[in-house]
Amino acid sequence: MKEVYLASKIYPNQLNQLKGISELKRDIEIIPEIKDLYNKVAKDEIREELAYKEFNEFVPEDRFITSKYLTTAIEDIFFGTDINNINEHPFKVEILNIIKSLREKKYAELYPRLDDKKANVMLEVVTDEKTPKTIFFQL
Repeated sequence: MKEVYLASKIYPNQLNQLKGISELKRDIEIIPEIKDLYNKVAKDEIREELAYKEFNEFVPEDRFITSKYLTTAIEDIFFGTDINNINEHPFKVEILNIIKSLREKKYAELYPRLDDKKANVMLEVVTDEKTPKTIFFQL
């Protein structure tokens, strides 16, 4: 009987689509905004792979995704394009929004590469002649 449940597509993902348990991963307290950002930069829908937390007990323990896993993938995408040329970066707005949040320890830990480069990135932004002078009031 257990095999029937394991083979059946009866487990909902976070998009309310029924999947087999082998198609799903546990959501280990992923911050919703990080899921959204991952979807945008990776051009993927992470919720398709994630079981609702209430179904985590059915998903094998070694199949999981965390906020850190997603932020590492996000940083890989950000740094795949020249991060030092932030003014031409396709994710400039997203990067600057993350930099604003790096004051919080949890975000600094989630985005260590951006935290390390934030001074260089901001210097590039403020020295660009196209940057409006009002940016100093927005930061």
